[in-house]
Amino acid sequence: MCMAANRFWHRIDLATLAVAVWAAVVLLGIFWWRPLAWSARALPGYLAGELDRPEELALADEAEELLAEVEGPPPARVRALLERSLSIDPLSRARFLLGEYHFRAGDPARAAACYQEFLAVDPNEVTPYLRLAAILEAQGRPTEAEAVLRRGIAWFARAREDWRPWPDPSAPAAAKVKAVQVGRGLAVSHDLLTNELARLLARRPSATPAR
Repeated sequence: MCMAANRFWHRIDLATLAVAVWAAVVLLGIFWWRPLAWSARALPGYLAGELDRPEELALADEAEELLAEVEGPPPARVRALLERSLSIDPLSRARFLLGEYHFRAGDPARAAACYQEFLAVDPNEVTPYLRLAAILEAQGRPTEAEAVLRRGIAWFARAREDWRPWPDPSAPAAAKVKAVQVGRGLAVSHDLLTNELARLLARRPSATPAR
């Protein structure tokens, strides 16, 4: 057995093996250079007990700050930051923020596409439902706007039930407090969508009442 193993290793061309290893390293560098660069920059802080915010989140945070600072059409830098963020993580909250950019830049079609993509991944934020419904109604598609609002209402109703505080007296107090806080936020989102649906239906008397 030992002799067979030795013959196997003798047949390996170490130069060829080294070329294959370096080729793999180069391919990793090409496809993962951004995460690897962030990891290299963050390593000293990590060893010191601190960790920088991931690059894609830092980019989205910067774009959100710029959106908050300006009124009216946002600067092109916002879009550039968000597209860089999405190139790292296409499923992040930057998709919603890109919708906000397009919405404020006067491009409702692109904004609606971003909101739809974001809600397919993360249905926990109320603003995309409201924005998307407003865009659809303005485009003369009130039935689709109604469907968006009803979908959000149903989602937040279920989420509110999931976060209902435990009746068990042995449950940790901190967990109960957290459940109450989250539940209140979900109730606010649910009520915002319900009120918006009522306003939409008031403009369409033949529609089904909001529930």
